[in-house]
Amino acid sequence: MFNFKLIQRELLLDKALNCKNLKVEVNLFPCLDILNKLEKYGCINNAKEWLYLRKLRNEVAHQYDDEPKALAQAINAVVVQKKIIEEIYSKLKKCIENPF
Repeated sequence: MFNFKLIQRELLLDKALNCKNLKVEVNLFPCLDILNKLEKYGCINNAKEWLYLRKLRNEVAHQYDDEPKALAQAINAVVVQKKIIEEIYSKLKKCIENPF
């Protein structure tokens, strides 16, 4: 969870873009531009879902032990999104495994 940025930009998004023959240097473009491109090519359903999940990840990462109620709420919000996370994973996996 705490390496989300690395996974997001350098592994998943870069790999998905390369599978679609979209030679894009992911570090040169805003994440939203890359997500919109992946949505356009069918690698993800919705760029806004990804951004919302990233927001939830940040909420969990910035909660501390002295705020157990807030941490529990943040974790519960992620758990509620389990189906969407699985759908994103599945779609990205298919995109990478079957690029055309």
